[in-house]
Formats: sequence, C-alpha cells, structure tokens
Amino acid sequence: MCRGVSWSKGGEDLARRLSGGFAAEERAGMSGEDQRTGNAGDAPLDVFGGPSCVDCGLSGCADGSGRYPSFCETAKISADQHDEIANRYRDPEVFRIMKVASDASRLAFSEGWCRVEETMYYARQMGARRIGIASCSGVIAEARVLAKVLRANGFQVYGIACKVGAIRRSEFGIEESCCDFGAVSCDPLYQAQLLNEARCDLNIVMGLCVGHDILFQRAVEAPCTTLVVKDRALCHNPVAALHAVGSSSPYNRMMRGTLGWNDEGSNEDGAGWSGSRCC
Repeated sequence: MCRGVSWSKGGEDLARRLSGGFAAEERAGMSGEDQRTGNAGDAPLDVFGGPSCVDCGLSGCADGSGRYPSFCETAKISADQHDEIANRYRDPEVFRIMKVASDASRLAFSEGWCRVEETMYYARQMGARRIGIASCSGVIAEARVLAKVLRANGFQVYGIACKVGAIRRSEFGIEESCCDFGAVSCDPLYQAQLLNEARCDLNIVMGLCVGHDILFQRAVEAPCTTLVVKDRALCHNPVAALHAVGSSSPYNRMMRGTLGWNDEGSNEDGAGWSGSRCC
C-alpha cells in the first residue's frame, strides 16, 4: 500500500468523510439544500431539469473573476459551506494526495511531461513501488512498453491482460451471437483479484472496455489511475470526437441522432456497430 493511505480497510471511512459524513442511503431523502448542508429534508433535488457547469460560458470559478451565472453552484455556497469543503482536504490522507498531484501537475506543465512521466512522478512521491497494469488485450503491446519504461525507472511491475482466465462469454450466459468479435470474455473481476493478491501499491488502467472498467475499479483495492481510454475508431483518443466538428466527424454524426438505437443496442437497420474491432 502507499504509505499514509489506507485503501482496503480505511476506504469506507475515508469515503464517508469525503462525502460529508453521510452514506448514499442517508442522503437519498434530502433536499438539494439539505444535501449540501447535511440536514435531513423532504426529497432529493432534481438537478437534471436545468443548466449546470457544462452549460456555463463564464467559468468564473476557474479564472478567479467571480463572474457566475444565476444557476452556478459556486455562487450558492455559503461561507460556512466553503470552509467545510476546504476542511475535507485537510484530512492527512487526502492532503497528501492533493499535494503530490499538485506538484505533478505543476511539473508536467513546466517540464512538458507526458502522462506516463507524470504518473511515475506521482507514484514515486506516494511511495508506490509495486505497480499493477490492468490492460486490454488489444493494447498489450503498449502495456509491454509501459512495463519496460516503469522497470527502467525502478518500479516493480505486474501486468494482467483482460482475457486472463480464458472464460468464454457463453459460460455466464451471453449469447454466442454477441461473440463474433471473440468468444473469450474480458475478465475484469479476475484482473482485480490477481492485482489485489499481488498487493500492488498503484494500478494503471489501460484500455478496459466501458463497463469492464467500472467492474474492475469496483473490485480492486489499491488506488487506480487511467492511462489509456479505449476508442476503437479514434486510436484510443475519445476526446477527438468532441474536438472534431467537421461535417463528417463523429460529433456531428452523434448530434444528428440518426443512429436509431433499438433496445438491443443495434441500429434499427440491424447494422450495429461498424467500427474496427478490438477486444
């Protein structure tokens, strides 16, 4: 484990402190204001019917200008709430992570570091020596390069690919018709189990499928950071779909709403996903 951070035994207590001391079930019946203050109320606030940060064009919270739209959550915070939020970061475990992360970000900017260099700095400063790699089998070549880089910088590496165990999808109830891109299933739970047994200090996620990444992070004990996010169409660079606004870009294709997904997750014409295939 990273020194000063208790993840397996103290994780629940830490999560409770970070959420203001209320478990999810305790907060479910609180109003919007009461969820912020921690007081029991009538009903949860429906926040999905109005604008939020993604609809703001001012960003006064980020640039320090203090210009906030009427719906701004920052503008609604009272002085007492502000102090309470700041106090969460004075927790010794949280403060250490934030301090190292701040130093890593500062150096990444000033030195022009890539994400791998930033991750290695963070791991070293946190005292993490045993690094686990949870990799998609489709990016195992890149995982090998990462392992080589980590070992050259003094880290111990234990990497587990997603197909470990060679369990077929049909063994746990997924129809063979869904397996035309490979009958062997990804196994994020066994990946997590093996990395837990290895007592990794820090895990690096590389390209796990949507959903599989959720199961992995739910089951793994050591802290995780993501290095690679899978995107079969865009060379594992999903933000490119949001940057590209040309007429033939994935962004405009998605905004047209012409895919016509049915309940089975396929196009109405039965074509389904036609991108390049990678486990």
